[in-house]
Amino acid sequence: MGNSDRNPSGIFSLPLEVRQEFYKHLVATRLNKCDKGDGYYDYRIHLNFMRANKQIYKESTEVLRRENVFIHIDTPWQAAEEYVHADGWVPLVAKGRRAEKFKFLHLSARCELTDIPNQPSSKFIIALEDLPAFCKVWYYQDLTHLGMNTHFSLTLTLANPYSKDVSLPISTQRRLLLPFGDVKGLHTVNVEGLRSSTVVQQMKDAMAVPHESAESLLGRAAELKKKGDALMKAKQYKEAIASYSSAFEPMHIVVTGRRRLIFADGYFEKFLESGPYKGQHGTTIRFTLRIALVSCVIDAYLQLGNFEEARFWGQRSINIMRENFQEGSDRPHAQFPAPTSWGNLWFRTALACKALDDMDTYQEYCRIAAAWLPNDSIVQHERMSFAPRLL
Repeated sequence: MGNSDRNPSGIFSLPLEVRQEFYKHLVATRLNKCDKGDGYYDYRIHLNFMRANKQIYKESTEVLRRENVFIHIDTPWQAAEEYVHADGWVPLVAKGRRAEKFKFLHLSARCELTDIPNQPSSKFIIALEDLPAFCKVWYYQDLTHLGMNTHFSLTLTLANPYSKDVSLPISTQRRLLLPFGDVKGLHTVNVEGLRSSTVVQQMKDAMAVPHESAESLLGRAAELKKKGDALMKAKQYKEAIASYSSAFEPMHIVVTGRRRLIFADGYFEKFLESGPYKGQHGTTIRFTLRIALVSCVIDAYLQLGNFEEARFWGQRSINIMRENFQEGSDRPHAQFPAPTSWGNLWFRTALACKALDDMDTYQEYCRIAAAWLPNDSIVQHERMSFAPRLL
């Protein structure tokens, strides 16, 4: 019997249940999230204390296993760990050498290039609650780089950190395997370790479902915009913003907070063969819907009196367009695919600037809006309100 059992002091003077609660607040991922804004968060898991002595190590290890489910990712893409965090909002529990030494794993996911074996790999650990986001990043990358997955093989190895001879509960296996249903078109997929054949088949069935067509995606985005328009007419402005924001998702544009990430540009590079936009080019329709949605979101924020958000989203789009087209986005031209929506975006952003007493920007944007919308009496009247008067 150790000294801590004969003469309990310090933390060992507390009941085991209290010590376990203390350990839980140090090692449980769900209790150690550090919010960094716009959907980003990191983990602040504290493990160094586990080395204090054997009893603390034994007790805290049991809590670590009970409170967390960890996944080891091994990929030949060297920049993967940074990319999934930056563009996928996936926090990493450990990476590099720490990931190689990490124990208590429930799943190892090893991705290999089929035509270039023995490549150096990037290794990192993620928590189970972040696995769907990780698989969604992979999903978007395959759409962005069409055919990428055909060069990869995936091996998933399940393991019970409590006992090698006991399979994980079926519910845990589902949570570990089914998110990979988003990862499609792989060269080969293997599942190892004690596993449910039913769950494995469910995952593979989901993998076999082809990507939703560009025609269907754009049609869904248009329907969500219509829903938002109806909510605007009903003066349900917050609900309208939610509907407009959700319309970006079918176009593979991820919106979280003030951040938007655009994926799969090449997937829409085609003439549409069916649906409401049959015969039109997918990239043009996607661009048109994006401009219209941002303009509508700005309008909803104006109606709510949230002028800061209205100005932010308007100026974000204006700045992006100016970077891509220089001054061409300021002047009307016949080839622009969404002149009315673009003019409205300028005008609504101008009104937000006016409400925030940013008069120089208001007048600049209002002049540009008037050029894009020469037949809009409201815009022209606003423009004339500050125009020089001839005596």
